[in-house]
Parts: sequence; structure tokens; C-alpha cells
Amino acid sequence: MSLEASTATPHLDAEGQFSLALEPVESVESVEMPVTNHSDTFSSDQPVNSHDFSAGPLSESLWVSMSNGEQLHLRHFMPSKLAEADKPAERIFMLHGEAECGRIFYDNSGQGLAGYLATLGYEVFVADLGGRGRSLGSEGRVSELTTRQIITEAIPRLLRTIELHNNDTDSQDSAHLVSNKATIWIGHGFGGVLLSAAWARLSSTQRSANRMVFFGSRRRLKSSHRWARHFSKLFLHPMIAKLIDWHQAFPAKLLRLGSSDENTDWYHCYAKWMNEEQWLDPEDNFDYGLALQSHPVPPTLHFAGKADTVFADIQDVRGFIDELGPHDARLLVLGNIGETTQQYDHLSMLIHPSAENDVFSFLDQWLLEQSGYPLRVEEDVLSSSDGDDAFASAKPLTQTDAVEPLVAASYLEEDDRQNESASSSEETITLCA
Repeated sequence: MSLEASTATPHLDAEGQFSLALEPVESVESVEMPVTNHSDTFSSDQPVNSHDFSAGPLSESLWVSMSNGEQLHLRHFMPSKLAEADKPAERIFMLHGEAECGRIFYDNSGQGLAGYLATLGYEVFVADLGGRGRSLGSEGRVSELTTRQIITEAIPRLLRTIELHNNDTDSQDSAHLVSNKATIWIGHGFGGVLLSAAWARLSSTQRSANRMVFFGSRRRLKSSHRWARHFSKLFLHPMIAKLIDWHQAFPAKLLRLGSSDENTDWYHCYAKWMNEEQWLDPEDNFDYGLALQSHPVPPTLHFAGKADTVFADIQDVRGFIDELGPHDARLLVLGNIGETTQQYDHLSMLIHPSAENDVFSFLDQWLLEQSGYPLRVEEDVLSSSDGDDAFASAKPLTQTDAVEPLVAASYLEEDDRQNESASSSEETITLCA
């Protein structure tokens, strides 16, 4: 492959220094395996992939080297030039959950949550952890990275790559651009747990997020739903653990539980965390729960689906919110929204065609609300002052003069029954028809 037919894509080598990987200037889906040249140095004016905006936002691939030789893939979506001029050109870091890859956030054309946020003017970076997606270098069919290595090495390296990566998009000249760091962290499922654990262990200078968003994230599984109880008993059965150790992987694809298999370390860590009250690292006994009480996460938006009764039941999401320390938390429970009949579960809250209007639009409003920018719709939330379980009731969303309504006939409604176990720092809003 000639240099004229490719672009130079930076990544961090095993020592944490930038090198270049080459990929062709074609469509999003034609990126070839990177060729690493460790003698090159990174230049901030490297060109990026040419791409037709009609097929999705402009994007490129980066690879981040790990100390064990694996290279983690990072998909970079540039802010759309069609975005509003007053939008902040903030950087967003997205991390997938268990048995998944970064494609949970985008499809072949670049659509999905990543593309949606890019068209709103955000700069989005979507990670593939080891042994999945376009990540490279794993000798076996699963990554050799342990959960602790993901928390203490992979996530910091990915964040550092985002901070150092530059491009020539118009958003770089925005008056709202304050930092090249990822100021918004988004996780799905176990990805939210990993991001929270990384926050607990990172130094203050590395904690770049001022907002977090978690889709169906929980650590412990305590749901009383019968399917959740069956899943827990089966997953934690000693015979299952022996079979996984013998198989040397958790066969998520074979079991149709996900698109990517996980290694045995992930299985044992996941089983330990979902079953034990204390949130301790399985390798060095680091107490994540205690650390998060001292260093709570920034304002966080949590999505939970009423139909997600196993992987992130509402009860378990509430428990996870409590574990993250005293912070500004908002829980949005997804039910039947607007004119749709979709019951959102663990995956459909991100990949269903109706999610853009039903789910993503509320994320957009929350991000603007937290950043201090004017909302595109008016949300009048009345929080209770006596500290009881009815934390929030809301009047119907009303249209402003400048925008179309987000979802026809949708409204926010108080849900006393779902609020029975909520914490006093939580504002719970149930989205329903």
C-alpha cells in the first residue's frame, strides 16, 4: 500500500509514545490492518479519511498499543460541519460493555449514538477493547488483558490518545473548545463499571470527565426478577466456572449472549463483582467503593430499560448509583415512549431505529443542560423538598419557538413505585407513553 493511497493514523506504542499506522482513504468499512512504523513521530496536521457526509459523519481509525503487544482500536468521529455554530466541540469517549465491541455505538454507515452526537457538533471516540472489533495483536481468540489492566492501563492510554490527537476540522477553531481531553465519558453495560473503576484509580489530572452517561450499567446483580435469579444461579454455578476455565474463554458468541468472547479473567471478575457486596479488585484488593466515596463521579445520567430485567434491572442500576458516591445522578427509565410501542432492553436502547428520537434526544438535552447551554425544549422539573421517595415530577415537555418537538405526545411522569429504593441524591424520571 503506497503512502499516497493512505492516511497516517497516530497511536501510542508500548512506551506510551505516538507512532503512525497507515490506512486507505476509502469508506469507513474499508480500513485495512494498520502497518506500524515506530520510527515516525506524530504530526498534528496529518490528513484524515475523506468521507461522504451523506453516508454518515467523517471518521477514521486509530490504534493504541498496549504493553503486551495488543493494539486497541479507537474509532474517531469528527464533528459534522453541518452542526450548529454555538455547539461545544467537546470530546466524548465511549466504551462498550461485556461481550460487545464499539459497534454497539455505530453501524456500517456511521449512524447510531456516535454518529448522532457527531452531527450535533461533538467529537466522538469509540473504543474496541482487546480481542474484538478491529483491535489487533491478540494471539488467541480472546484478549489477554485482565480487567485490572483495562482499568489501570488501557483506559488511561485511550484517554491519553484522545487528548493528544488533533485534526483540522472547523470545530478546532470554536470559541467553546476548552480542552482536547474527553470531557464526556459514555459507557454501556459493564463499560460503565470499568469507567467508574478507572475514575476511582486515576489521578486528579487524568479525571477529565465533567459528565458521564451510562446505558444499562450495574455492578451487583440483586434483582428479584425470576429471569435475573435464574441467570445468576447459572452464571455463578461452580460447574460453569470449571467449564469456562477448561474452554479458556467465556463463549459469549456460542451462547448468543454477545458479539465477542471474553477471557477467563473477565468471567471470574464479573462473577465476583456481581455477587459480592464489597467492590474489590480481584488482583490487588483495591477498594473501588471506598475510593469513589472520596472521589465521587461528576454529574451522571443513567438509562435503564423496563424490559432489561436481567443485565441491568432498574433495582440494580439504583444500587450502582449509590456505589458511585455522593454525586448529581439522574435516572431515566425507558418504557413506551411517544407513538412507539418499543419496550427498550439492554441493547435496543442503543440500536433500535426509534432510539434516536426516544432516547438520544433526551441525552442531548441533558448534556446541554449540564454544560449551561440553552435547552432545545423546556423541561420543568419539580423536585420534592422533603427528601422522600417522590424525587421528581415533571410537567409535559413544551416546544420552544426555535425547534420542533422531540417526540410527539411524550411526557415525563412521576413513578412512585419505582422510586421506593432511590437515594436522596437521585432524580428519577420515567419516560412513558
